Amino acid sequence: MSQKSPITALLAVTLSIFVLSIPNLLRGDILTVEDVVGKMEAAVDPSGSRLKVKTMVTVYNTIAPSLGLEIKTTVKDSYPDKTRNESEIEGYGTVTRVFSGGQAWEFSPMEGLRELRDAELELMKFELLAKTPSVSMLEIFDDLSIMDDGFILDGKEHVVLSGKPKSAADLGEWKFFVDKGSFLVSRIEMTMDSPEGPTSIVTIFEQYDKINGRHVPVRTRMLHGGLEFINTLDSVKENEDIDASEFGLPVR
Repeated sequence: MSQKSPITALLAVTLSIFVLSIPNLLRGDILTVEDVVGKMEAAVDPSGSRLKVKTMVTVYNTIAPSLGLEIKTTVKDSYPDKTRNESEIEGYGTVTRVFSGGQAWEFSPMEGLRELRDAELELMKFELLAKTPSVSMLEIFDDLSIMDDGFILDGKEHVVLSGKPKSAADLGEWKFFVDKGSFLVSRIEMTMDSPEGPTSIVTIFEQYDKINGRHVPVRTRMLHGGLEFINTLDSVKENEDIDASEFGLPVR
């Protein structure tokens, strides 16, 4: 296995885990962006219970068939400004990323400890901001607009929203395909920089389950740079006590 394979897989897993949470973040009413986002919020979280979440511990399993990799990722979030992400990559080891106090660090078997800067830092910061329960999609995307309000995907009519993340780095354009029947996200398309250069990333939401009163995506398929990643939700715990030491430097 090449050295790039675990790095490519880790980037894909990080993004896939992030987009798994996106349907739980959307808020705000159907011809305006505000209308669409409001419908999405009501579909995902009708009771507004997400606003009571202060911390979250989530475990995901990822399979990358063409790379022969299996990855188990544990994400510990303390909103609004701390997160720890541990990815156990079979045959490679554990890669840990921590964001706290505006700084981000990574420890990997290949490179040891390094500080994340520029686009890597901004992406991690944006991911955490977007997962924060009190934050609206309308607040974190610039130029959010409706590209199409009658797009047919898999035989169903969709609204397509487009926008760019508000960030100090260019995180590209993101397109959200929203099922007009359920107002759940069916697909996300984005183009982002990676170690191999600009890469098209498509995430397909294959299954939602009702967890803690909310519709949560439990299975997605990500197409990233010609590779496929199948991501499933293993467990989620809300308002767990997370020791402050978890958000220190990720040193082994």
